[in-house]
Amino acid sequence: MLTKITAQYRWFEGATFDHAYYATKHMAITLDAVKGFGHVRLESEQVQWPQGEKSGQVVAATSVYFPDMSSARTALAAAGDALRMDLVNYTNIRPEMRIAQVSSHQPASWQFGPAG
Repeated sequence: MLTKITAQYRWFEGATFDHAYYATKHMAITLDAVKGFGHVRLESEQVQWPQGEKSGQVVAATSVYFPDMSSARTALAAAGDALRMDLVNYTNIRPEMRIAQVSSHQPASWQFGPAG
């Protein structure tokens, strides 16, 4: 069972979000911050809303997967400050954080492999 840390960003009137910076520079900072803690996978999302963003809708998210809860918590404690410091470079939205244990329900051949 993997452990996943997710940060998601909800739109509000007057919000800003630089998706290009987030997908490139912030993800590089994130990868660098968690690479020593056994991460298994890093994903980022730019959520697409056909009618544009509306207040309360998630517009972006990042998920980092770890082999266990202990690794996830250690990585979050160690990387948190660096990631928070970069926030002003791409958004004025405060991320919502959650940690979850993830169960996979696909065939074994679909399981996440080691980070490359």
